[in-house]
Amino acid sequence: MISGWLLKLVVGFALAAAVIYEGGSPQIVRVQLDGVASDTARIARKALETSGQPAAEKAADDYAAEKSASVTSFEVTPKRGVVVTLRRTAPSLVLGKWDKTKSYYDVSAEGRSEKSGEL
Repeated sequence: MISGWLLKLVVGFALAAAVIYEGGSPQIVRVQLDGVASDTARIARKALETSGQPAAEKAADDYAAEKSASVTSFEVTPKRGVVVTLRRTAPSLVLGKWDKTKSYYDVSAEGRSEKSGEL
């Protein structure tokens, strides 16, 4: 008798944890990636000021790779400064592997560094 309700309780908690994990994983990655994107833009801006654009792009790629992300766009403009867009795939148990919901788990974030003195 006791084992029946205990089994139901354990299965219920496991299902609730799986649902929370599936739904929350992209949100957590989005928050993490936002900070990484800002840091990447600042690092690239510093490299741009000292060594030029090719070095800035390499610094952005290297830093993003250290943080398990990839640079999908890198832009230097006089008005907006250094703007980088990073991408990372959020972990998933089921929905990230299904074609209809796969795009929800492809997370991107943009980071900017506009002023030279912001580091």
